[in-house]
Amino acid sequence: MNHYIAFYDLDMTILSTSSGKLFIKYLFQKDLISSLDLITGMYISLMHRAGFIHSDAIIRKWVARFIGWSEKSMEAMSRDWFLHMVKPTIRDDAAESIHWHNSNGAKTVILSAATRFICEPVQHTLHIDDSICTELDIRKGSFTGKIIGEYNHGEEKLKRASDYCNEKGYDLRSAYYYADSISDLPVLEKVQHPMCVTPDRLLRKTAKKRGWKILDW
Repeated sequence: MNHYIAFYDLDMTILSTSSGKLFIKYLFQKDLISSLDLITGMYISLMHRAGFIHSDAIIRKWVARFIGWSEKSMEAMSRDWFLHMVKPTIRDDAAESIHWHNSNGAKTVILSAATRFICEPVQHTLHIDDSICTELDIRKGSFTGKIIGEYNHGEEKLKRASDYCNEKGYDLRSAYYYADSISDLPVLEKVQHPMCVTPDRLLRKTAKKRGWKILDW
């Protein structure tokens, strides 16, 4: 059996859209945020996708909204959200790719800026082995409105992927990484198999220049 890791980004890679955008829509449908919050969230998501807004500032602002929410209620809500809004956006090509790597003896891992409340349902549905994601701080069963450590984005993804490989006995240099954004460049540059999935404009340009694989899923 082959001893290697296949890392997968979540938003716009395994999923055909942004899980954050779907969550904002879900909260609005459940009357948990206002119309203004919905419009603001959609605008921020668009600006983030275009590279005009720093991701860390976005996640910390939105996480602060959930101070005092119970972990159990979030888990229940996330299950409903995943089933009705997220699961239909899982790309068939992503599922086939994950199945191929699993069959080939790889360890498959989600490497995402999203939280476990979305990563874990996707992980279980697609029979992915593990996930590395942004962790929310929870005290006595309730959210504190903060994240644990750093937001898992950009260079932080590289650090966590490297630490994970060292801990589990894998070589990051032999890994695959499937991702869509130029922000994923730190990891893509370090793995043997950078796989650019429906890449944004800057990543597509970089991939063509470097001869990296481009997959239009």
